[in-house]
Amino acid sequence: MISNNESTKRIIHNSRLCFEPILSIMAASDAFISATQYLVQIRNSRLPKDKLLSNNVMFYIQPSLQLTFPAPGSGLSLGFDPSDLLLELANNRKPVVMRFDENVIAPSQNFIPNGAIKAPNISFLRERIIQSVFIDFIEIQKPLAMAKWDGLRNWNRIWQFAWLVRNALAHGGKINWTDTRILEVSWKNISYNHQNDNNKEIIFKDIGEGDLIILIDELDNALI
Repeated sequence: MISNNESTKRIIHNSRLCFEPILSIMAASDAFISATQYLVQIRNSRLPKDKLLSNNVMFYIQPSLQLTFPAPGSGLSLGFDPSDLLLELANNRKPVVMRFDENVIAPSQNFIPNGAIKAPNISFLRERIIQSVFIDFIEIQKPLAMAKWDGLRNWNRIWQFAWLVRNALAHGGKINWTDTRILEVSWKNISYNHQNDNNKEIIFKDIGEGDLIILIDELDNALI
C-alpha cells in the first residue's frame, strides 16, 4: 500500500496547451474506457433515481473509481478519479480541470494500488492514438521551443528527452537515434545514450502512459 505522505497532486487546468493532449491520452487507455462503460451501466441501472439521477444527469456514483496510469520512468503511478470528468463529457461540456494523485512507488512495489482499475496492454489502435497525440503536441509546440532555445543542442533537457521519446513513438516504440547533435538524454529516473541505447524498445516499457501525461505537462510548463 502507498502511504498518504507519499502522494502529491498534479493539477492541470483547461487553459493549458497540454490539457487536451493529456485528455486524449487518457481517453485512449483501456482503463478510461472501462470506467466509461461502468458509469454508463450505473446510469442505466434501476437503482433509486434520487441516488443516481438529477434532471437526467448522474451525480451520485458509488463506489468511487480510481484509475491508475503507470509511470515507471518517473517512479510513480498516477491515480485519477474519472467521475466528474466523465460527467462533463457526457453533457457536452469541456472539463475544467484534471487532478492526479502522484503516488511514489519503490522499484520493488506494484505500480497498481489496491482497488484501482488496471490499464492492461493497450491495443494496436489505442497505441496509435497515443502515438499521434504525443507527436502532434511536439510538432505543434516545436516552433516555440526552437525560438526559446535556438536549436536542438540548446533545448531544455525535458524537451531534449521528449525529442527522443517522439522519435521512438514514430518508430514502433524503439529509440531511433540518427541525429547525433545530442548523444545522451535524461529525465526523472531514466537516462539514455546513443552508444548503448539506440534501437532499445522503451515505449510502454520504461515509459508508461502516466509518464507521457507527466512529460506533456512538463513540456508545456517549460515553454512558459
